[in-house]
Amino acid sequence: MNELYVLDAREFFHLKSQGNEKALKVYDIWLNNLTSLIQFVKKYFDAKIIILTGGVLKSKDYFLDDLIAKNPNIKIALAKFDQTA
Repeated sequence: MNELYVLDAREFFHLKSQGNEKALKVYDIWLNNLTSLIQFVKKYFDAKIIILTGGVLKSKDYFLDDLIAKNPNIKIALAKFDQTA
């Protein structure tokens, strides 16, 4: 996407944290898409909370604060047992 080629999320978020222009652009698109999904679920399923789980939690330090800030009208939480449930 946007001529950014990475092997995995670790590499992508490293580039983002270094201020890589392409990575920042992709990150903004990804964050907006995720926000749209969360808002859709809230609206059509009357969700009171969105719980994140799975592999995405490995990268939470890179995006969770931004995701929460973009979705002030819904509670976003992390699954309690992570990958060990």
